[in-house]
Amino acid sequence: MQIHMQIHMRILCAVFLLAALLVALPLHAQASEWQHHESSDARLIASTKASPDGALYAGLHIKLKPNWHTYWRSPGDAGFPPAPEWKEAVNLEKAEIMFPWPHRYAMQGLETYGYEGEVVFPIKITKKDPAADVNLKAKLSLLVCSDICIPADFTFDLPLAGYFQSAGDDEATKLIKDALAHVPKKDDGQGLSILSVRLDEASGVRTVALQYNSPVAANDVELVGEVGDGSTLPYTDLKNDAQAKTITVTLTKDAPKELNGKEMTFTLIDNTNQKAVEKKLAIDGGAVIAPAPAPVTPVVATPAAPVEQPNLVAMILFALLGGLILNLMPCVLPVIALKSISFIKHGGGTPSGVRLSFLATSAGIIFSFLVMAGIIIALKDFGMSVGWGVQFQNPIFLSFLIAILVLFSLNLLGFYEIPLPRFLADRLSWTHGHGSLTKDFFSGAFATLLATPCTAPFLGTAVGFALAGGAFEILVIFLALGVGLAAPFLLIAIFPHCATWLPKPGAWMENVRKFLGVLLTITALWLGYVLYNQLTPSTPVSHSEAMQEKWEAFDEKKIPELVAQGKIVFVDVTADWCLTCQVNRKLVLETEEIQKLLSDPKVVVMIADWTKRDETIGAYLKSFMRYGIPFNVIYSSSAPQGAPLPELLSKEAVLEGLKKAGL
Repeated sequence: MQIHMQIHMRILCAVFLLAALLVALPLHAQASEWQHHESSDARLIASTKASPDGALYAGLHIKLKPNWHTYWRSPGDAGFPPAPEWKEAVNLEKAEIMFPWPHRYAMQGLETYGYEGEVVFPIKITKKDPAADVNLKAKLSLLVCSDICIPADFTFDLPLAGYFQSAGDDEATKLIKDALAHVPKKDDGQGLSILSVRLDEASGVRTVALQYNSPVAANDVELVGEVGDGSTLPYTDLKNDAQAKTITVTLTKDAPKELNGKEMTFTLIDNTNQKAVEKKLAIDGGAVIAPAPAPVTPVVATPAAPVEQPNLVAMILFALLGGLILNLMPCVLPVIALKSISFIKHGGGTPSGVRLSFLATSAGIIFSFLVMAGIIIALKDFGMSVGWGVQFQNPIFLSFLIAILVLFSLNLLGFYEIPLPRFLADRLSWTHGHGSLTKDFFSGAFATLLATPCTAPFLGTAVGFALAGGAFEILVIFLALGVGLAAPFLLIAIFPHCATWLPKPGAWMENVRKFLGVLLTITALWLGYVLYNQLTPSTPVSHSEAMQEKWEAFDEKKIPELVAQGKIVFVDVTADWCLTCQVNRKLVLETEEIQKLLSDPKVVVMIADWTKRDETIGAYLKSFMRYGIPFNVIYSSSAPQGAPLPELLSKEAVLEGLKKAGL
């Protein structure tokens, strides 16, 4: 009997131990392994006790390294939010990611919302079969930014048994509970709530006033207005009157023009009491809400983070210098023919005629830059990406340019002449012997089109400042660029005698015209080659045969890993249509001295071919506040975020850059 009792007791103990083991096993499977990146660490966690509804909640747990941040659901002027991909997950019906309230970042005129340090994004999980196991397999490309932005790629695998239960006091549950408490609540009119939002445009400075209700004083507040498509309402000078419960912000010039009646999602963050609510409502036009009668108390200001804005006057000077230097860049070599014709045709003419002609050419150049500025402003208003010289990525534009060049060259070679109607010739050719002012104007405009595939020293900085700013900055900077490029023509307009000293047009001029016609024909053939490359399957731009196997296709994600391995990464952003890029390549990168250094086993050379439109390369350039090419940058352990080189390369600049990188 005693033996039977012992056997029964052992069986019962075994059953209890097995049951305890089955209960305990899921408690050890509440988190995936940490995934590591130079900018951040990430993992998946899970809990069934994080919410009173008993639903299964996962959490995307991210620890960001110092000085790095990632983005909220509406990032603002740049960035994109975390969006795990669940294609390989098992028994997963739906995964709804939630976002704790963010912090506001302002840098170089850009306003974004996101997180630093440690953050958990709660994810509500819905199973296809509630009783079956679920395997939370996910891939994530997380955009993290410091001085530069890089994607951090992670892969997660978190299997959870169908009977998965969390203890309620474990780490995963606490983390997800805390994250859920920091997700903005839907405004139900109770406690902290948003009452109304009004727009005031009467004073010429547009302001938005939001009136809210709070049972306790909210002294430290933040406000986010989501316009849509990830963009947010840009503002400065947030002022919170905690007594009157009114927040007033001053809109920047980048705010949408039509706000009256526009429906937006507003999130009000009360940092004092650690609460936040969100509400979708339309903006009312009219005056700013008058504070409710109450004792006057000092306004508590919560200014935006200080933004270091480049000096506009300095950028205008940069634009003038950049436009002037552009006259000397290899990119404008095809324009020599047009400039030469503008000069030699005035031999033996009158000073007044020369002055009018060169002023007309200058007007054509400046007008073209203003047209470009207008197009860029319109594209930015439509939310499209813009850049310098990207029109050369458009086959239609190239076809048009080739056709114009062919017509120009055939005219110069004497194949045809198209005289203007007599009444137009009489009105437009004000100066006998100097040709048509209309032709001079369009000659200047066409020269501008040919001069914009590449950047020049100072020009890239000025264009980057303009494209990161608003309509006013774009107009002013592009006007200065036009004046800089037109400076040689304006100089001759001031001193016209230097053109009249040439001999009168004669047989010598016909020979010059034919030579210049051949030059334009070569330009047309070059653009035809660029067009052919755009219409055929993409092939990497090849450097010399000796380096062809050494150059890799550009892959920004690999750069941090290579630098961590002690490598030096040299990136060359180039295109077939960029003549300055080709000059850099032939005169610097393909020289024996530089090739020997770039062939070092410690060096990895990458080529980013921008002949065709590529949003990845465009975003990469934008991360350096560059909008055009050529662009070269060296990464190393001493410069993990990249050290850009001058637009017009020299062997000395490359040697110095590689030396600083430790080669």
